[in-house]
Amino acid sequence: MNQKTEKIISGFCGFWELISEKCSYSIGEPPKAGTYQLKIDKGKVQFHVSWVDKDSKKFQVEFSGIPNGIKYPYEDNPHVDTVKYEITSAGDFMSIAYKGNLIINEASRVLSEDGNFLYVTQKVLGPDGELHANSSVYKRQVML
Repeated sequence: MNQKTEKIISGFCGFWELISEKCSYSIGEPPKAGTYQLKIDKGKVQFHVSWVDKDSKKFQVEFSGIPNGIKYPYEDNPHVDTVKYEITSAGDFMSIAYKGNLIINEASRVLSEDGNFLYVTQKVLGPDGELHANSSVYKRQVML
């Protein structure tokens, strides 16, 4: 990871808490609580996302990738062949999951100007074959 990319990514790193009332989902229901954690380790960005649904069931997912715009094989999910992580010219942090050439999932992460809020828009492939956007807002948590 080059220095410019690492500097941009470092702004996204940290521990974030979901503001559930600010979520807007076009498919499924927003979680009632959740956290989003990003960190850089050995040139990869590591993600740890956890959430609690409306029925108080807990979920979590962990994944990592190199934010260089190159597609890499993804072996942890039979529905995804490759994934790509990149920083856009606008400074958004994108991840895209593919099955063949079809986009299955696309996530855009944008920081507020003051760096205290993380806006995540995840587009997921719906049963109708279209991408549907789910938007979430997280507040940066200060770890003591």
